[in-house]
Amino acid sequence: MPFLFKAQPVKTEVTMYDGFAMIGWLPNGGFLNFTGPNINFTFARQKLVIGMLPSLSYLRDEGGPTRNAPIIPNLSTGITYSFDWAAVQMAFYYDNKTSTQDGRWLVG
Repeated sequence: MPFLFKAQPVKTEVTMYDGFAMIGWLPNGGFLNFTGPNINFTFARQKLVIGMLPSLSYLRDEGGPTRNAPIIPNLSTGITYSFDWAAVQMAFYYDNKTSTQDGRWLVG
């Protein structure tokens, strides 16, 4: 009788781009993330990616007379887990200092 489950080794790779494009959101805007340089671990149909996320951020600026650009290129870091075609991502963004607020790290 053949075994139903065969042991498969975890495959570890370092890549420059992994093919994920994800949409994230924050209370005052959103992000479009792409996976950049990363370390990924693959086991069967699952993948865990830890690395940098080049992104475009859209932030609504409701400041006074001075306004910031609505779309800003951004570099964040995060963890992406995928199973087959579905993926979940936890990203950490740095919101730059503006004329109305100090810079801070955000979880998206």
